Amino acid sequence: MDGTDGGGSGKRVDQLLEQVFRVLSR
Repeated sequence: MDGTDGGGSGKRVDQLLEQVFRVLSR
């Protein structure tokens, strides 16, 4: 998951996914 959306929204999604993964892999 690189998040190469060609915009800045991709980075936001990456950050959100990272937080979700952190909570899931407690």
